[in-house]
Formats: sequence, structure tokens, C-alpha cells
Amino acid sequence: MAIVGDNGAGKSTLIKLLSGALAPDHGQIMVGDKSYSSMTPGKAISLGISTVYQDLALVDCRDVVSNIFLGREPVYAGFLMDKRRMQKEAAQVLQDLQINIPSLHTPVGLLSGGQRQGVAVARDVFQGGKVIIFDEPTAAMGLQESAKIIKLLQKLRQGGLAAAGKREGRIIFGVDFIDEAKEAIGTGKLVAVSLILWTPMPKQA
Repeated sequence: MAIVGDNGAGKSTLIKLLSGALAPDHGQIMVGDKSYSSMTPGKAISLGISTVYQDLALVDCRDVVSNIFLGREPVYAGFLMDKRRMQKEAAQVLQDLQINIPSLHTPVGLLSGGQRQGVAVARDVFQGGKVIIFDEPTAAMGLQESAKIIKLLQKLRQGGLAAAGKREGRIIFGVDFIDEAKEAIGTGKLVAVSLILWTPMPKQA
């Protein structure tokens, strides 16, 4: 599904409401058969909602494996990091998603924009994401990098999430242009149109 709108239309705000980065003023968020007055990032992740923000939230000085396991590093003997397991499972999720990273030991700050996007997706899928939300995934990208990201979205749509064990996986992304949405999601239909009218508040005497 694509959320399409011009700059300032509220795409990022809606995405932040769904992912728990912001709290709504009113209304309910429906997930399955349950409703929530607001989300927190922890609650969203526990419900399988993961978000890839424009800045990707990666640690540039750490390698690919470390970023995929960020905050969820497996340990043994109570405190020793299980690096062998991390290496194996990171390689597996990248393979399942058909994301090509030459070396898992490369600091992500040295990767291309498309590869960094792939690492962020792999992290969210690995951490249990059933719904992967992209906030303007091609923003500030050149033509070649944008094409790579669109290709990644197409792979996910065509079964990449299923290959990674997410049978009910869904993709939501916010973009500025309808042509970009069509390229990523293929054929589809318009299901909703929203027009927000702004009325200035009267000046106080």
C-alpha cells in the first residue's frame, strides 16, 4: 500500500502515529481486532509494526551484523555476545530478502544508499516485522540509488517477506509522487482520498 502526498501533506506524521513516535490527539488505531488510543515504539514492534525512517536509524560506525541485531544481541554464559550466531542469522535473513551486501563486516557508513536501506529492512524483518512501513524511502537519493530501492520494494512485494518467514507480511510506504508508487507496487486501485482544509484561528482581541 502507498500513501501519496505532497510535502507537508502529513505522510510522515501518519507513519509516526502508527509506529508510536507520536501520539494522536484523538481517534483509535486498529490492529487486527484490537483498538489502541495511541502507540509506543515498543508496543508497535511487539505487534509486528516496523518502520524504516528516512534517516534509517543505523549506526554508521558499526558493521552490518551489529546493526541488524541492534539492541537485541544474543548472549551466552549470561553476558558473552554470540557473534557466531549473529553472523549466521544475519547472512540468512539477507539471503532470504535477496539483499546483496559484499561483506557483513563492513561499517554501514561505507555502504551505498540502497545497501543501507537493505540493512534497515533486514533489521526490521529480523526483529519480527509483519508490516514494514517506509517513510519516503527514496528521499534525497540519486536516480541510480532510487532505482535500487524501488527494486528492493518490488522484491518484497513479490514474495521477499514470505521467503523470510513472514507469510502475512505487508508493505506500506509514503512517497511524494504517484508514479513512484505505481513503479513499486505495480497495478492497484485508489482506495481513499483525503483533503485536509486549514482554517486560521481568529485573532484574539
